[in-house]
Amino acid sequence: MTLNQLFKLARELQDKKQTVLAEELGKSSSAISKFEKGQSTLAEDTLQELAIMLNLNPAYITGASSNPFFSRELIKMHLPEEEFGIKIVFTPIMLIAEASQRMEVITLLPARKFRFMEKIEEGKLIEPPTYAIAVQDEDNNIFLFRRKSSSGYIMADRGLLAQLDELGAQTGKDIRLHTRKLTRTLFERIRDWEVTREDIEPYFSNRQPQDITEAEQLLIMTLRQKRIDPESIRQNLE
Repeated sequence: MTLNQLFKLARELQDKKQTVLAEELGKSSSAISKFEKGQSTLAEDTLQELAIMLNLNPAYITGASSNPFFSRELIKMHLPEEEFGIKIVFTPIMLIAEASQRMEVITLLPARKFRFMEKIEEGKLIEPPTYAIAVQDEDNNIFLFRRKSSSGYIMADRGLLAQLDELGAQTGKDIRLHTRKLTRTLFERIRDWEVTREDIEPYFSNRQPQDITEAEQLLIMTLRQKRIDPESIRQNLE
């Protein structure tokens, strides 16, 4: 994926308008449009500003990091859809997986059963379909994916989980897959798109210790981005 394609994908999946971004940057919307189409470039300082607005990693632009995303807030995205909303595309989740050696993926289900699922042959109950997918990458970015329609469910997530399993087996990546049930309150917060990082983070098993400071988190990020061996730094400090 080219840089302009990445910026376009991140903008569209977060429902951010070119006109709004252009106004905040002090640029014309046509400048962003041409950049996204690959018809022109943007100055590096403009790219850095735009990256932050889109929860992209400024270090990725300069080649100092292999991770295209960075944010200490929850990165909320709507999954791409094709064929008039029939087919869900998991491109952004696979992009995260390819950039991370370690990640955790959680399919989030509504706690209730649906009425039409109650009458199942042999008395067996079927789990409700996935409503959202939460992802945490190795740099402690946390993402939440949902369909654009707040009433839509993710019916094809088994294909995604199979792809992630295969990727982990082929590359040795540590990809952990879990399923969690949402509380009614959190379901409603996701539905209304008012959900925050603090709402989602407790669902992960490998989240950062509670007593780590923001400065310490940024230091860890810098070490990983620049691929610096922390053991060598520790030895120099002794």
